[in-house]
Amino acid sequence: MSQMLPMVDAHHHVFDITQAHYPWAMDAPVKAHFGPYEKIHGKSYLLDDYLRDTARQNVVKSVHVEAGAKPEHAEREAAWVQAQADRHGFPHGIVAYANLADPDVGRLLDAHCRHRNMRGIRMMTKRPGELGAGGAVAASQERSAVAQGIRAAGRARSVVRPAGARAADGGGGGAGAGFSP
Repeated sequence: MSQMLPMVDAHHHVFDITQAHYPWAMDAPVKAHFGPYEKIHGKSYLLDDYLRDTARQNVVKSVHVEAGAKPEHAEREAAWVQAQADRHGFPHGIVAYANLADPDVGRLLDAHCRHRNMRGIRMMTKRPGELGAGGAVAASQERSAVAQGIRAAGRARSVVRPAGARAADGGGGGAGAGFSP
């Protein structure tokens, strides 16, 4: 039998419904584009579950991508995932949620950047109250708001740093971190 190649799982989800609210997993079941959610509805998928499910795959590193928590729980979700990484050594990267059209996005990005494994932002455009509703004029205004959010993040230096970069104070990141926008 040949040795398995080491793999990096570049996109997976873990979530704990006791730590944040995940509407797709906790509210009335929704029709999902990846198949039925009934089997996982009302359940968490913890890092131990992920590690068990990938144990025979030789996954040596992984990246958690935000799992669809309510937007106001984004900071809580990222902190929980970082705590899992600190405890278990997985995941090695975190892609958290932020609404780049939010005028206060810099505060959330600063909070996210305090997490050592933070690597990026994912902004889904089909969540209620976000981009994609309201016609062409609203879409143009939303794009403008996203552009303003990106510029604000750059001014605040609240952008995600490359792996291994550290904040000037040796901490986990945030404004003043050792990276360039």
